[in-house]
Formats: sequence, structure tokens, C-alpha cells
Amino acid sequence: LPKEGDTIILVVGDHGEGLGEHLLPSGNPHIGHIHYLNWPYLEVPFLVQSPYLKSRGKRIATPVSIVDVGPTILGLLGWEQPGLMKGMNALKLRKRRKDPPHIFGETYAPQAFDTSFCLIKYPWQLILTPKKSQFELYDLSQSSLESEDVYPDAMAKREIVDMRNRLNKHTRASLANKLP
Repeated sequence: LPKEGDTIILVVGDHGEGLGEHLLPSGNPHIGHIHYLNWPYLEVPFLVQSPYLKSRGKRIATPVSIVDVGPTILGLLGWEQPGLMKGMNALKLRKRRKDPPHIFGETYAPQAFDTSFCLIKYPWQLILTPKKSQFELYDLSQSSLESEDVYPDAMAKREIVDMRNRLNKHTRASLANKLP
């Protein structure tokens, strides 16, 4: 049994919240979540406090996902991650990672205006809205408010082509597995 003080605490949000950074089709500021996959709607806290951590007060700059919660808890306990479990131990990431993880996001109509999918491979965020056959690309290192869609200028870059292929594959798989 754990001793007093052996408690692991994780605080994780399930979604971000738009506070007017993006506009509704009517042109009014959007307050809320679910409709869009832009950064303010995806960014959530992921805080870990544990007596098993070697360093305290460390900030990991590499974006992680809520699918990393399970593997992070298992890692803190020294347990192996089951082979089918998605995600990774967020505490194993270095502050500056040369190959950041791919993070997928999705939102579905009718709860959202449109079914959309996104892939983040920092600093890039690629958003696909299949119904509109539309891609959007944002450089999060330049602006987390995503004020400028750079897809037309960057769509031929090898890294963006790879992201588009991964996002298309993820989108097809997600739509194929989605119940009507």
C-alpha cells in the first residue's frame, strides 16, 4: 500500500476554450468549444505532481496530448506500457525535441458546425475540413491565435506533404470507424 505522501496528482483539461479569438459564420466572436480545432480550443493544462519525480518545477515545452495521461502514470509507477496503448510518457520528452510527436484532434458534426480533423507537429498545425475539401496550416511558433493561414505558400514543403498524408490517413480511419 502507498504511504502518506506517495500520492500522484495529475491535472488535465479535456478541451480548451475559445474566448473570441475566432469568429462564427455570422461574424460574431466565438466563445466556447467543440466547433473548431484551432489552438485555443485544444490547449489544456497537463500538470503532474509526484513524489517519484526526480526534478520539480520542470516545464516541458513539447506539446503533448491527453492520450499521454495513461502512459505518464504508468511511467511514474515504473510499469510497462501495454503494446496497444496509445500515447507516450510525457515526462520522457526533452525540453527541445528534434522530432516532436504527432498529435491528432477531431470534432464531428452535428455537435460542431463541420466534421474536422487536425494534426499538430509543432510548430505546424494542419486542419482538414473534408466537407469543404479545405486545408488550413498555421505556424504556432509565430502566432497561437492562428491569424494567418500559410497553407497556400507551404503546401509543397516535404514536411507539410508528410503531414497532409498522415492527416488524410487518420481522417479516413476515423470516418471508417465512426458509427452512423
